[in-house]
Formats: sequence, C-alpha cells, structure tokens
Amino acid sequence: MCLATERAVMLDWRLAWTNQRRLATLVQEHSHDVRVFSAHDPTELAAFQPEA
Repeated sequence: MCLATERAVMLDWRLAWTNQRRLATLVQEHSHDVRVFSAHDPTELAAFQPEA
C-alpha cells in the first residue's frame, strides 16, 4: 500500500505517525534487544513464527 493510500485510510494519522516515531526510537536505542518486522509481509512474518 502506498503512503498516500495509507494516510487516506488512517483514522488518526497523528497517532499513527507518533507510533512510527516511537518504533523508530525503540529500534535505534535497543536494536540489540528488539527486532521489528511487518506482519503484512509474508516473508518477514514467516521468519518470526515458530516452526510447527
């Protein structure tokens, strides 16, 4: 989904933007402790799911 489309469907873009900044800060300050991924990306999601 392109950024313009994402913004169009967001109910509260300020809250979404604030959350994106919080995630970026978390990764920047704690990259050795956390990994952030997109659950919308099947490849990334599969990499983080435990094997059955």
